[in-house]
Amino acid sequence: MVEYLFEPFLDLSNYFLEFYEYQKQLLSFIIWIFFIVFISGIIKLIQSNKTNNFEEILSFIILIIYRFSLIFLIFILFIIYTVFTPFNKIKLHPLINKINTDNYFIVDFHTHSFFSHDGIVSPEQNIIFHKKYNFNGIFFTDHNINEVNLIKKFTKKYNFYVFNGEEIQDKNNNALLILGCTTTLYLKSKNTEEIIKNVHKLGGIVIIAHWWQQKGFELEYFKKCNIDGFEVFGHTRKHLTIDDRLKLLKFCKENNFIMLNGSNWHGWGYKNDLWTLVKIENWHKYNDEFLEKKIIEFIKNKKTHKFINITLFDYSDNYYIYNNLTGFVFEPFLGIYKCLREFNIHKIISYFFWIFILFFSIKKYYKLNSRYKKTIKFIFNFLIFVIFLSFSLKFYFLWKNIYQYNKILLEISKTFLVISLFFSIVSLLLNFLKNRYYLK
Repeated sequence: MVEYLFEPFLDLSNYFLEFYEYQKQLLSFIIWIFFIVFISGIIKLIQSNKTNNFEEILSFIILIIYRFSLIFLIFILFIIYTVFTPFNKIKLHPLINKINTDNYFIVDFHTHSFFSHDGIVSPEQNIIFHKKYNFNGIFFTDHNINEVNLIKKFTKKYNFYVFNGEEIQDKNNNALLILGCTTTLYLKSKNTEEIIKNVHKLGGIVIIAHWWQQKGFELEYFKKCNIDGFEVFGHTRKHLTIDDRLKLLKFCKENNFIMLNGSNWHGWGYKNDLWTLVKIENWHKYNDEFLEKKIIEFIKNKKTHKFINITLFDYSDNYYIYNNLTGFVFEPFLGIYKCLREFNIHKIISYFFWIFILFFSIKKYYKLNSRYKKTIKFIFNFLIFVIFLSFSLKFYFLWKNIYQYNKILLEISKTFLVISLFFSIVSLLLNFLKNRYYLK
């Protein structure tokens, strides 16, 4: 019921989390926001018939800056809500609901917590996130450290399988997932072949993570290094193109390499669109250690038939972004289409309800006298300041508890603090200028 009520917000949140080229797509939104505000201001200026009056032109400029800043702020708030809050629509692949859950173990081979220098969620939050998407277990692959023994002490209550992992970079910055070793391996920045030999001696396996992001070496190089398998789909700053994906899949199939999906989830955006299923009959009868050894054994022995990789990601849906300029220019309108194309009666009611609330609120606001408007603006500005400051404090205290592991939490805290102070100063300045030049 709650999902139906907040349908527009959940749709928009999911849409932003599906961005394929987020820098281009966000820039498109910002340009369109400015363009619409500018055009509406021009129309208002022309209608006033005071285009030769210096003060009227100045008030027009102040109005444009004020409105753009206000709408841009609301846009930024929505992006923050999308990235940092766990309120989104859970969407599962149809196969997840059809499989025999007693014989297929659903696992994420690549995920992080705040024990990584760039992770922003606790192990508990990570497990809760994965349980929502029907995972049965995960390999914690934090950067250059394995704290799984510590993590298990605090996560027993979740009835969830937690396995040993670590992500390191070799001498040539190739990302390697080390799975099945029970302690931290200090092998960072060594040669790929040397790392693999050491891991194999300890009974673990090595998977190449997001090869498409580095591409420092061709796939044949890793074959010669005796790699155990490849991550064939996941999320990184550089997205996996369809050409690289086909090349990777073809190489793995021809050489009988294990293929795995890995979310590479660090806590940014509560959305998942990939799963790996491992065929293990009656897996729920076994404990963490047995299942981990079983999965590692399958990978060592190249039991490719035991693994099924599925994803909801649709290349055809994102083709326009990286293939031509049209998608970039008209991104907001394509986004609206994406949100509306799966319309049903629940969505229609929810959308109309919120549109009515929006127009009713705006209409009521403009009927208020200036004193009440100033009070509402003050409350709104104060609430925004409190929200940003709350995020700053939240990430600071989280960082303070694990500062020896993590760097990014403090940087996020500082960023929110700067934003809260900057917003307060700019808000006061714009309100002063607006009252001085525009309200007259």
